[in-house]
Amino acid sequence: MDISKREILSKLNFGKIIAEEERDNLRAYFVETEFWRRVYRGDVDIVYGEKGAGKSAIYVLIDSLETELFDKNVLLVSAEHVRGSVVFKALVTDPPTSEREFVYLWKLYFAALIGQSLRDYELLEDCSKPAIDALQASGLLHKRDVPLTAILKSVMDYAKRVRPTGVESTVHLDQHSGLATGVTGRILFGEPTTKEREEGTISADELLSLLNENLRRAKYTLWILMDRLDVAFEENDELEENALRALFRTYLDIANNACISLKIFLRSDIWNRITRRGFREATHLTRGEVISWNDKSLFNLVMRRLLANQSIVENFSVDRDAVLQSEGEQWNLFRRLFPEKVDQAEKKPLTFDWLLTRVEDSSGRRTPRDLVLFLNELVKQEISRLERGGSENDGETLFDRNSFKASLPAVSLYRLERTLYAEHPRLRDKVEMLRGGKSELSIENLRGVWHLDQSETGKIADELVEVGFFRKKQTEGVGTTYWIPFVFRPALELTMGRASQAEEDES
Repeated sequence: MDISKREILSKLNFGKIIAEEERDNLRAYFVETEFWRRVYRGDVDIVYGEKGAGKSAIYVLIDSLETELFDKNVLLVSAEHVRGSVVFKALVTDPPTSEREFVYLWKLYFAALIGQSLRDYELLEDCSKPAIDALQASGLLHKRDVPLTAILKSVMDYAKRVRPTGVESTVHLDQHSGLATGVTGRILFGEPTTKEREEGTISADELLSLLNENLRRAKYTLWILMDRLDVAFEENDELEENALRALFRTYLDIANNACISLKIFLRSDIWNRITRRGFREATHLTRGEVISWNDKSLFNLVMRRLLANQSIVENFSVDRDAVLQSEGEQWNLFRRLFPEKVDQAEKKPLTFDWLLTRVEDSSGRRTPRDLVLFLNELVKQEISRLERGGSENDGETLFDRNSFKASLPAVSLYRLERTLYAEHPRLRDKVEMLRGGKSELSIENLRGVWHLDQSETGKIADELVEVGFFRKKQTEGVGTTYWIPFVFRPALELTMGRASQAEEDES
Protein backbone atom coordinates (compact mmCIF):
# COMPACT_ATOMS: atom_id res chain seq x y z
CA MET A 1 0.00 0.00 0.00
CA ASP A 2 1.64 3.21 -1.21
CA ILE A 3 -0.46 5.69 0.79
CA SER A 4 -1.58 5.86 4.41
CA LYS A 5 -4.94 4.63 5.59
CA ARG A 6 -5.78 8.17 6.57
CA GLU A 7 -5.33 9.26 2.96
CA ILE A 8 -7.51 6.38 1.75
CA LEU A 9 -10.19 7.31 4.27
CA SER A 10 -10.11 10.94 3.19
CA LYS A 11 -11.19 9.81 -0.30
CA LEU A 12 -13.71 7.24 0.89
CA ASN A 13 -17.41 8.03 0.50
CA PHE A 14 -20.43 5.75 0.64
CA GLY A 15 -22.59 8.22 -1.26
CA LYS A 16 -25.40 10.60 -0.37
CA ILE A 17 -28.29 9.54 1.82
CA ILE A 18 -30.69 11.49 -0.43
CA ALA A 19 -30.98 9.98 -3.92
CA GLU A 20 -31.89 13.32 -5.51
CA GLU A 21 -28.46 14.66 -4.55
CA GLU A 22 -26.47 11.97 -6.36
CA ARG A 23 -28.16 11.68 -9.72
CA ASP A 24 -24.85 11.57 -11.62
CA ASN A 25 -23.30 8.81 -9.46
CA LEU A 26 -26.31 6.65 -8.67
CA ARG A 27 -25.90 4.26 -11.61
CA ALA A 28 -22.40 3.28 -10.45
CA TYR A 29 -23.62 1.52 -7.31
CA PHE A 30 -27.33 1.08 -7.81
CA VAL A 31 -28.40 -2.47 -6.94
CA GLU A 32 -30.20 -3.67 -10.08
CA THR A 33 -32.53 -6.19 -8.49
CA GLU A 34 -35.36 -8.08 -10.18
CA PHE A 35 -37.66 -5.48 -8.63
CA TRP A 36 -35.79 -2.74 -10.50
CA ARG A 37 -35.92 -4.70 -13.75
CA ARG A 38 -39.72 -5.01 -13.47
CA VAL A 39 -39.99 -1.26 -12.93
CA TYR A 40 -37.71 -0.59 -15.89
CA ARG A 41 -39.80 -2.88 -18.11
CA GLY A 42 -42.90 -0.94 -17.13
CA ASP A 43 -44.50 -3.82 -15.21
CA VAL A 44 -44.77 -1.84 -11.95
CA ASP A 45 -46.73 1.41 -11.68
CA ILE A 46 -46.86 2.03 -7.92
CA VAL A 47 -43.74 1.70 -5.78
CA TYR A 48 -44.35 1.54 -2.03
CA GLY A 49 -41.58 1.64 0.54
CA GLU A 50 -40.51 2.87 3.96
CA LYS A 51 -38.74 6.20 4.23
CA GLY A 52 -35.15 5.62 3.12
CA ALA A 53 -35.94 2.32 1.40
CA GLY A 54 -34.91 3.58 -2.04
CA LYS A 55 -38.10 4.81 -3.76
CA SER A 56 -36.50 8.07 -4.78
CA ALA A 57 -33.38 6.26 -5.96
CA ILE A 58 -35.52 4.32 -8.46
CA TYR A 59 -37.32 7.53 -9.44
CA VAL A 60 -34.06 9.42 -9.99
CA LEU A 61 -32.51 6.57 -11.94
CA ILE A 62 -35.53 6.27 -14.25
CA ASP A 63 -35.52 10.04 -14.76
CA SER A 64 -31.81 9.94 -15.65
CA LEU A 65 -32.48 7.32 -18.35
CA GLU A 66 -34.71 9.59 -20.44
CA THR A 67 -32.64 9.20 -23.62
CA GLU A 68 -32.25 5.44 -23.20
CA LEU A 69 -35.99 4.99 -22.66
CA PHE A 70 -36.84 7.28 -25.58
CA ASP A 71 -34.91 4.90 -27.81
CA LYS A 72 -37.27 2.20 -26.53
CA ASN A 73 -40.26 4.39 -27.48
CA VAL A 74 -40.99 5.50 -23.93
CA LEU A 75 -41.51 9.19 -23.18
CA LEU A 76 -40.82 10.40 -19.63
CA VAL A 77 -42.65 13.28 -17.98
CA SER A 78 -41.86 14.36 -14.43
CA ALA A 79 -44.92 15.73 -12.64
CA GLU A 80 -42.76 16.88 -9.73
CA HIS A 81 -39.27 18.34 -9.40
CA VAL A 82 -36.59 15.74 -8.67
CA ARG A 83 -35.11 18.16 -6.14
CA GLY A 84 -35.59 21.73 -4.96
CA SER A 85 -38.98 23.34 -4.46
CA VAL A 86 -41.99 21.02 -4.34
CA VAL A 87 -44.48 21.71 -7.12
CA PHE A 88 -47.50 20.26 -5.31
CA LYS A 89 -46.97 22.61 -2.33
CA ALA A 90 -49.09 25.07 -4.34
CA LEU A 91 -52.10 22.89 -3.65
CA VAL A 92 -51.76 23.45 0.10
CA THR A 93 -52.56 27.16 0.02
CA ASP A 94 -55.64 26.89 -2.19
CA PRO A 95 -56.74 23.26 -2.57
CA PRO A 96 -59.77 21.87 -4.40
CA THR A 97 -62.79 21.69 -2.11
CA SER A 98 -63.63 18.03 -2.70
CA GLU A 99 -62.08 14.74 -3.76
CA ARG A 100 -64.05 14.91 -7.02
CA GLU A 101 -62.53 18.29 -7.87
CA PHE A 102 -59.10 16.88 -7.06
CA VAL A 103 -59.68 14.09 -9.60
CA TYR A 104 -60.54 16.70 -12.21
CA LEU A 105 -57.44 18.73 -11.37
CA TRP A 106 -55.16 15.68 -11.62
CA LYS A 107 -56.61 14.79 -15.02
CA LEU A 108 -56.15 18.32 -16.35
CA TYR A 109 -52.58 18.47 -15.04
CA PHE A 110 -51.63 15.14 -16.61
CA ALA A 111 -53.30 16.09 -19.90
CA ALA A 112 -51.37 19.38 -19.96
CA LEU A 113 -48.07 17.51 -19.40
CA ILE A 114 -48.85 14.92 -22.08
CA GLY A 115 -49.94 17.53 -24.64
CA GLN A 116 -46.77 19.52 -24.07
CA SER A 117 -44.60 16.42 -24.38
CA LEU A 118 -46.21 15.33 -27.65
CA ARG A 119 -45.73 18.78 -29.10
CA ASP A 120 -42.14 19.14 -27.88
CA TYR A 121 -41.17 15.76 -29.37
CA GLU A 122 -43.06 16.62 -32.59
CA LEU A 123 -45.26 13.54 -32.26
CA LEU A 124 -48.66 15.19 -32.72
CA GLU A 125 -51.16 13.27 -34.86
CA ASP A 126 -54.38 14.58 -36.42
CA CYS A 127 -56.49 12.43 -34.07
CA SER A 128 -55.50 14.54 -31.06
CA LYS A 129 -56.35 17.91 -32.64
CA PRO A 130 -59.57 18.38 -30.60
CA ALA A 131 -57.61 17.69 -27.39
CA ILE A 132 -54.73 19.99 -28.30
CA ASP A 133 -57.18 22.72 -29.37
CA ALA A 134 -59.03 22.40 -26.06
CA LEU A 135 -55.79 22.60 -24.06
CA GLN A 136 -54.65 25.57 -26.10
CA ALA A 137 -57.95 27.43 -25.78
CA SER A 138 -58.02 26.78 -22.04
CA GLY A 139 -54.51 28.15 -21.53
CA LEU A 140 -53.13 24.75 -20.48
CA LEU A 141 -50.64 24.13 -23.29
CA HIS A 142 -47.27 25.66 -22.49
CA LYS A 143 -43.89 26.11 -24.08
CA ARG A 144 -41.03 23.74 -23.29
CA ASP A 145 -39.25 26.04 -20.85
CA VAL A 146 -42.29 26.82 -18.66
CA PRO A 147 -41.69 25.44 -15.13
CA LEU A 148 -43.94 22.80 -13.60
CA THR A 149 -45.13 25.26 -10.97
CA ALA A 150 -46.51 27.52 -13.72
CA ILE A 151 -48.24 24.60 -15.47
CA LEU A 152 -49.90 23.48 -12.23
CA LYS A 153 -50.89 27.08 -11.46
CA SER A 154 -52.61 27.41 -14.83
CA VAL A 155 -54.48 24.16 -14.19
CA MET A 156 -55.55 25.33 -10.74
CA ASP A 157 -56.71 28.69 -12.10
CA TYR A 158 -58.66 27.00 -14.86
CA ALA A 159 -60.31 24.57 -12.44
CA LYS A 160 -61.46 27.50 -10.28
CA ARG A 161 -63.29 28.98 -13.27
CA VAL A 162 -65.29 25.79 -13.73
CA ARG A 163 -68.78 25.82 -12.27
CA PRO A 164 -69.99 22.75 -10.32
CA THR A 165 -71.72 21.59 -13.51
CA GLY A 166 -68.36 21.55 -15.21
CA VAL A 167 -68.70 24.40 -17.68
CA GLU A 168 -65.96 26.96 -17.95
CA SER A 169 -67.29 30.26 -16.71
CA THR A 170 -65.94 32.52 -19.41
CA VAL A 171 -68.50 35.33 -19.62
CA HIS A 172 -68.70 37.51 -22.74
CA LEU A 173 -69.81 41.12 -22.14
CA ASP A 174 -71.56 43.38 -24.60
CA GLN A 175 -69.16 46.25 -25.32
CA HIS A 176 -71.95 48.82 -25.20
CA SER A 177 -74.26 47.64 -22.39
CA GLY A 178 -71.76 45.70 -20.31
CA LEU A 179 -74.28 42.89 -19.92
CA ALA A 180 -73.38 39.20 -20.20
CA THR A 181 -74.18 37.80 -23.62
CA GLY A 182 -73.06 34.16 -23.27
CA VAL A 183 -70.85 31.57 -21.70
CA THR A 184 -68.42 29.26 -23.52
CA GLY A 185 -66.88 26.00 -22.40
CA ARG A 186 -63.90 23.83 -23.32
CA ILE A 187 -63.18 20.99 -20.84
CA LEU A 188 -65.87 19.51 -18.57
CA PHE A 189 -65.96 17.26 -15.53
CA GLY A 190 -68.42 14.94 -17.24
CA GLU A 191 -69.67 14.32 -20.76
CA PRO A 192 -70.71 17.38 -22.80
CA THR A 193 -74.10 17.73 -24.45
CA THR A 194 -74.43 17.52 -28.21
CA LYS A 195 -74.54 21.32 -28.42
CA GLU A 196 -71.49 21.72 -26.20
CA ARG A 197 -69.61 19.14 -28.25
CA GLU A 198 -70.44 21.05 -31.45
CA GLU A 199 -68.90 24.13 -29.82
CA GLY A 200 -65.61 22.28 -29.25
CA THR A 201 -66.17 21.14 -25.68
CA ILE A 202 -64.86 17.74 -24.50
CA SER A 203 -64.65 15.92 -21.18
CA ALA A 204 -61.42 15.45 -19.21
CA ASP A 205 -61.65 11.70 -19.85
CA GLU A 206 -62.02 12.19 -23.61
CA LEU A 207 -59.11 14.61 -23.51
CA LEU A 208 -56.87 11.87 -22.11
CA SER A 209 -58.33 9.27 -24.47
CA LEU A 210 -57.46 11.37 -27.53
CA LEU A 211 -53.92 11.93 -26.25
CA ASN A 212 -53.62 8.18 -25.66
CA GLU A 213 -54.73 7.49 -29.23
CA ASN A 214 -52.08 9.92 -30.46
CA LEU A 215 -49.43 7.99 -28.53
CA ARG A 216 -50.71 4.68 -29.91
CA ARG A 217 -50.49 5.88 -33.49
CA ALA A 218 -47.05 7.36 -32.89
CA LYS A 219 -46.05 3.98 -31.35
CA TYR A 220 -44.96 5.47 -28.01
CA THR A 221 -45.94 5.01 -24.41
CA LEU A 222 -45.65 7.83 -21.88
CA TRP A 223 -44.76 7.54 -18.20
CA ILE A 224 -45.74 10.32 -15.78
CA LEU A 225 -43.39 10.15 -12.76
CA MET A 226 -44.69 11.23 -9.35
CA ASP A 227 -42.51 11.34 -6.23
CA ARG A 228 -42.08 13.50 -3.11
CA LEU A 229 -45.77 13.20 -2.28
CA ASP A 230 -44.82 12.80 1.39
CA VAL A 231 -43.35 16.31 1.38
CA ALA A 232 -46.08 18.02 -0.62
CA PHE A 233 -48.90 17.59 1.88
CA GLU A 234 -47.03 16.98 5.12
CA GLU A 235 -48.64 19.93 6.92
CA ASN A 236 -52.25 18.87 6.37
CA ASP A 237 -53.36 15.25 6.87
CA GLU A 238 -56.87 15.86 5.54
CA LEU A 239 -55.58 17.50 2.38
CA GLU A 240 -53.04 14.72 1.90
CA GLU A 241 -55.77 12.11 2.16
CA ASN A 242 -58.05 13.91 -0.31
CA ALA A 243 -55.25 14.54 -2.80
CA LEU A 244 -53.82 11.02 -2.73
CA ARG A 245 -57.12 9.17 -2.73
CA ALA A 246 -58.09 11.30 -5.72
CA LEU A 247 -54.75 10.52 -7.36
CA PHE A 248 -55.33 6.77 -7.10
CA ARG A 249 -58.89 7.17 -8.42
CA THR A 250 -57.42 9.09 -11.34
CA TYR A 251 -54.91 6.29 -11.86
CA LEU A 252 -57.77 3.80 -12.13
CA ASP A 253 -59.83 6.09 -14.37
CA ILE A 254 -57.08 6.34 -16.96
CA ALA A 255 -55.90 2.72 -16.66
CA ASN A 256 -57.70 1.78 -19.91
CA ASN A 257 -55.43 4.21 -21.77
CA ALA A 258 -52.71 1.66 -22.43
CA CYS A 259 -50.14 4.17 -23.68
CA ILE A 260 -50.32 6.38 -20.56
CA SER A 261 -48.87 5.15 -17.26
CA LEU A 262 -48.72 6.93 -13.93
CA LYS A 263 -45.61 5.88 -12.02
CA ILE A 264 -46.31 6.72 -8.37
CA PHE A 265 -43.66 6.50 -5.64
CA LEU A 266 -45.24 6.54 -2.17
CA ARG A 267 -44.22 5.81 1.40
CA SER A 268 -45.91 2.72 2.83
CA ASP A 269 -47.01 4.48 6.02
CA ILE A 270 -48.77 7.19 4.01
CA TRP A 271 -50.59 4.57 1.95
CA ASN A 272 -51.69 2.86 5.17
CA ARG A 273 -52.91 6.16 6.56
CA ILE A 274 -54.98 7.21 3.56
CA THR A 275 -56.65 3.78 3.32
CA ARG A 276 -57.31 3.36 7.04
CA ARG A 277 -60.96 4.43 6.78
CA GLY A 278 -61.51 2.24 3.74
CA PHE A 279 -60.67 2.50 0.06
CA ARG A 280 -62.60 0.00 -2.04
CA GLU A 281 -60.63 0.78 -5.17
CA ALA A 282 -57.44 -0.54 -3.51
CA THR A 283 -58.22 -4.07 -4.70
CA HIS A 284 -57.88 -2.86 -8.29
CA LEU A 285 -54.38 -1.45 -7.78
CA THR A 286 -52.70 -4.63 -8.98
CA ARG A 287 -49.54 -3.10 -10.50
CA GLY A 288 -48.01 -1.95 -7.24
CA GLU A 289 -45.13 -3.52 -5.29
CA VAL A 290 -43.32 -2.86 -2.03
CA ILE A 291 -39.56 -2.32 -1.93
CA SER A 292 -38.06 -4.73 0.56
CA TRP A 293 -34.50 -5.29 1.71
CA ASN A 294 -33.04 -8.37 3.36
CA ASP A 295 -29.61 -8.75 4.95
CA LYS A 296 -28.02 -10.03 1.74
CA SER A 297 -29.32 -7.22 -0.47
CA LEU A 298 -28.24 -4.60 2.08
CA PHE A 299 -24.76 -6.15 2.23
CA ASN A 300 -24.54 -6.08 -1.56
CA LEU A 301 -25.57 -2.41 -1.55
CA VAL A 302 -22.80 -1.58 0.93
CA MET A 303 -20.20 -3.40 -1.15
CA ARG A 304 -21.29 -1.71 -4.37
CA ARG A 305 -20.91 1.67 -2.72
CA LEU A 306 -17.57 0.70 -1.25
CA LEU A 307 -16.30 -0.47 -4.65
CA ALA A 308 -17.44 2.76 -6.31
CA ASN A 309 -14.41 4.32 -4.57
CA GLN A 310 -11.39 4.17 -6.85
CA SER A 311 -9.04 4.51 -3.87
CA ILE A 312 -10.30 1.15 -2.54
CA VAL A 313 -10.02 -0.58 -5.91
CA GLU A 314 -6.47 0.69 -6.54
CA ASN A 315 -4.89 0.50 -3.10
CA PHE A 316 -6.23 -2.94 -2.22
CA SER A 317 -5.72 -4.39 -5.74
CA VAL A 318 -9.38 -5.28 -6.18
CA ASP A 319 -10.95 -6.57 -9.38
CA ARG A 320 -14.24 -4.72 -9.00
CA ASP A 321 -16.25 -6.72 -11.51
CA ALA A 322 -15.02 -10.05 -10.19
CA VAL A 323 -15.88 -9.13 -6.61
CA LEU A 324 -19.36 -7.93 -7.52
CA GLN A 325 -20.05 -11.21 -9.29
CA SER A 326 -19.24 -13.29 -6.20
CA GLU A 327 -20.90 -13.01 -2.81
CA GLY A 328 -17.99 -14.92 -1.31
CA GLU A 329 -15.46 -12.42 -2.71
CA GLN A 330 -17.53 -9.55 -1.34
CA TRP A 331 -17.35 -11.05 2.13
CA ASN A 332 -13.60 -11.62 1.76
CA LEU A 333 -13.10 -7.95 0.93
CA PHE A 334 -15.35 -6.83 3.79
CA ARG A 335 -13.30 -8.93 6.24
CA ARG A 336 -10.09 -7.38 4.93
CA LEU A 337 -11.27 -3.82 5.60
CA PHE A 338 -13.52 -4.16 8.65
CA PRO A 339 -12.83 -5.72 12.07
CA GLU A 340 -14.38 -9.13 12.68
CA LYS A 341 -16.44 -7.82 15.60
CA VAL A 342 -17.21 -4.48 17.20
CA ASP A 343 -17.62 -6.08 20.63
CA GLN A 344 -15.07 -8.85 21.08
CA ALA A 345 -16.91 -11.09 23.53
CA GLU A 346 -17.55 -14.59 22.20
CA LYS A 347 -21.33 -14.33 21.85
CA LYS A 348 -21.36 -10.84 20.36
CA PRO A 349 -22.44 -10.46 16.69
CA LEU A 350 -20.12 -10.12 13.71
CA THR A 351 -19.56 -6.57 12.48
CA PHE A 352 -22.17 -6.42 9.71
CA ASP A 353 -24.82 -7.95 11.95
CA TRP A 354 -23.89 -5.42 14.63
CA LEU A 355 -24.39 -2.64 12.08
CA LEU A 356 -27.86 -3.89 11.16
CA THR A 357 -29.01 -4.06 14.77
CA ARG A 358 -27.79 -0.49 15.39
CA VAL A 359 -29.76 1.09 12.54
CA GLU A 360 -33.01 -0.89 12.73
CA ASP A 361 -36.17 0.42 14.37
CA SER A 362 -38.36 -1.55 16.74
CA SER A 363 -40.05 -3.36 13.85
CA GLY A 364 -36.71 -4.60 12.56
CA ARG A 365 -36.80 -2.30 9.51
CA ARG A 366 -33.36 -1.48 8.09
CA THR A 367 -33.08 0.85 5.13
CA PRO A 368 -30.24 1.75 2.75
CA ARG A 369 -30.40 5.35 3.93
CA ASP A 370 -29.68 4.37 7.53
CA LEU A 371 -26.71 2.18 6.58
CA VAL A 372 -25.21 4.80 4.29
CA LEU A 373 -25.63 7.43 6.99
CA PHE A 374 -23.85 5.21 9.52
CA LEU A 375 -20.97 4.27 7.22
CA ASN A 376 -20.27 7.87 6.21
CA GLU A 377 -20.23 8.83 9.88
CA LEU A 378 -17.89 5.89 10.52
CA VAL A 379 -15.42 7.29 7.99
CA LYS A 380 -15.56 10.70 9.72
CA GLN A 381 -15.02 9.20 13.16
CA GLU A 382 -12.06 7.08 12.02
CA ILE A 383 -10.38 10.08 10.38
CA SER A 384 -10.98 12.11 13.52
CA ARG A 385 -9.46 9.34 15.66
CA LEU A 386 -6.31 9.29 13.51
CA GLU A 387 -6.09 13.08 13.56
CA ARG A 388 -6.08 12.97 17.36
CA GLY A 389 -3.00 10.75 17.26
CA GLY A 390 -4.64 7.34 17.24
CA SER A 391 -2.61 4.55 15.69
CA GLU A 392 -3.50 2.88 12.41
CA ASN A 393 -5.03 -0.59 12.69
CA ASP A 394 -2.92 -3.64 12.04
CA GLY A 395 -3.00 -5.23 8.61
CA GLU A 396 -5.47 -3.96 6.04
CA THR A 397 -8.27 -3.10 8.48
CA LEU A 398 -9.42 0.47 7.90
CA PHE A 399 -11.65 1.00 10.93
CA ASP A 400 -11.06 0.79 14.65
CA ARG A 401 -13.78 -0.82 16.78
CA ASN A 402 -14.18 2.31 18.87
CA SER A 403 -15.07 4.34 15.78
CA PHE A 404 -18.21 2.22 15.30
CA LYS A 405 -19.51 3.12 18.72
CA ALA A 406 -18.53 6.77 18.26
CA SER A 407 -20.61 6.89 15.07
CA LEU A 408 -23.90 5.87 16.63
CA PRO A 409 -24.80 9.18 18.39
CA ALA A 410 -24.90 11.16 15.12
CA VAL A 411 -27.02 8.48 13.45
CA SER A 412 -29.26 8.32 16.50
CA LEU A 413 -29.82 12.08 16.51
CA TYR A 414 -30.68 12.05 12.81
CA ARG A 415 -33.19 9.24 13.24
CA LEU A 416 -34.79 10.86 16.26
CA GLU A 417 -35.08 14.43 14.98
CA ARG A 418 -35.20 14.08 11.20
CA THR A 419 -37.37 10.98 11.07
CA LEU A 420 -39.37 10.29 14.24
CA TYR A 421 -40.00 13.89 15.33
CA ALA A 422 -40.33 15.22 11.80
CA GLU A 423 -42.88 12.58 10.82
CA HIS A 424 -44.76 12.36 14.13
CA PRO A 425 -44.39 15.73 15.89
CA ARG A 426 -47.34 15.15 18.24
CA LEU A 427 -45.47 12.24 19.86
CA ARG A 428 -42.35 14.31 20.53
CA ASP A 429 -43.29 15.43 24.07
CA LYS A 430 -44.01 11.88 25.20
CA VAL A 431 -40.70 10.60 23.82
CA GLU A 432 -38.73 13.48 25.37
CA MET A 433 -40.19 12.65 28.77
CA LEU A 434 -38.28 9.34 28.57
CA ARG A 435 -34.92 11.12 28.17
CA GLY A 436 -32.21 9.94 30.55
CA GLY A 437 -34.10 6.83 31.62
CA LYS A 438 -33.89 3.13 30.84
CA SER A 439 -34.35 1.43 27.48
CA GLU A 440 -37.13 -0.90 28.63
CA LEU A 441 -40.24 0.18 30.54
CA SER A 442 -43.44 -1.40 31.80
CA ILE A 443 -46.86 0.15 31.32
CA GLU A 444 -46.67 1.27 34.96
CA ASN A 445 -43.32 2.96 34.34
CA LEU A 446 -44.87 4.83 31.42
CA ARG A 447 -47.91 5.85 33.47
CA GLY A 448 -45.61 7.33 36.07
CA VAL A 449 -43.51 9.21 33.53
CA TRP A 450 -46.42 10.51 31.46
CA HIS A 451 -48.86 11.05 34.35
CA LEU A 452 -51.73 9.44 32.43
CA ASP A 453 -54.30 6.78 33.21
CA GLN A 454 -53.69 3.23 32.02
CA SER A 455 -55.99 3.44 28.99
CA GLU A 456 -54.40 6.61 27.58
CA THR A 457 -50.90 5.34 28.40
CA GLY A 458 -51.56 2.12 26.48
CA LYS A 459 -52.94 4.03 23.52
CA ILE A 460 -49.86 6.26 23.20
CA ALA A 461 -47.50 3.32 23.78
CA ASP A 462 -49.18 1.42 20.95
CA GLU A 463 -48.80 4.44 18.67
CA LEU A 464 -45.07 4.44 19.44
CA VAL A 465 -44.99 0.73 18.59
CA GLU A 466 -46.62 1.50 15.25
CA VAL A 467 -44.08 4.21 14.33
CA GLY A 468 -41.09 1.98 15.19
CA PHE A 469 -40.01 3.50 18.51
CA PHE A 470 -41.23 0.83 20.95
CA ARG A 471 -41.06 -2.94 20.62
CA LYS A 472 -43.73 -4.64 22.67
CA LYS A 473 -42.46 -7.59 24.69
CA GLN A 474 -43.84 -10.09 27.16
CA THR A 475 -41.46 -10.38 30.10
CA GLU A 476 -41.85 -13.12 32.71
CA GLY A 477 -42.84 -11.75 36.09
CA VAL A 478 -43.42 -8.28 34.66
CA GLY A 479 -45.91 -8.69 31.85
CA THR A 480 -45.92 -6.30 28.91
CA THR A 481 -42.84 -4.11 28.53
CA TYR A 482 -41.78 -1.63 25.87
CA TRP A 483 -38.23 -1.88 24.54
CA ILE A 484 -36.47 0.99 22.77
CA PRO A 485 -34.04 -0.03 19.96
CA PHE A 486 -30.36 0.89 19.94
CA VAL A 487 -30.75 3.53 17.23
CA PHE A 488 -32.73 5.89 19.49
CA ARG A 489 -30.80 5.42 22.71
CA PRO A 490 -27.78 7.76 22.40
CA ALA A 491 -29.87 10.74 21.27
CA LEU A 492 -32.18 10.29 24.28
CA GLU A 493 -29.32 9.47 26.68
CA LEU A 494 -30.92 6.15 27.57
CA THR A 495 -29.14 3.42 29.49
CA MET A 496 -29.56 -0.29 28.87
CA GLY A 497 -31.86 -2.23 31.14
CA ARG A 498 -35.37 -2.33 32.52
CA ALA A 499 -36.77 0.50 34.63
CA SER A 500 -37.51 -0.58 38.22
CA GLN A 501 -40.60 -0.01 40.34
CA ALA A 502 -38.57 2.52 42.35
CA GLU A 503 -37.88 4.55 39.21
CA GLU A 504 -41.59 4.47 38.43
CA ASP A 505 -42.44 5.74 41.90
CA GLU A 506 -39.85 8.54 41.68
CA SER A 507 -41.49 9.74 38.45
